[in-house]
Amino acid sequence: MYPTMGLGLVTLVVAARFAWAPERKRLAFIFAIGATTLGQIVHATLTDLAAVFRALASQPAPDMRVMFEGFKECTRPGILGGVFLVLALLFVSLGLVHASARGEI
Repeated sequence: MYPTMGLGLVTLVVAARFAWAPERKRLAFIFAIGATTLGQIVHATLTDLAAVFRALASQPAPDMRVMFEGFKECTRPGILGGVFLVLALLFVSLGLVHASARGEI
């Protein structure tokens, strides 16, 4: 979760900076850090699923309630990272509207 939080915050900050002062050259970095954040979200979710499957495999008779609780916990990186990505896209949209109104982009 810490890498999701870190990359998500960086994505959000650079997107907010773009909304404040839109420059075309910043869009490439925003896209790159957003893609990195998305990749990290997928990686964290798959790592969490692997941990749940390993724990279930060690049980002689896995409890379905425990399994679904584990699957629910696996979605946490996606939820946290998804919030950051949606907010970053909102900031980028605001920056593009702002730049378009000024005739810059």
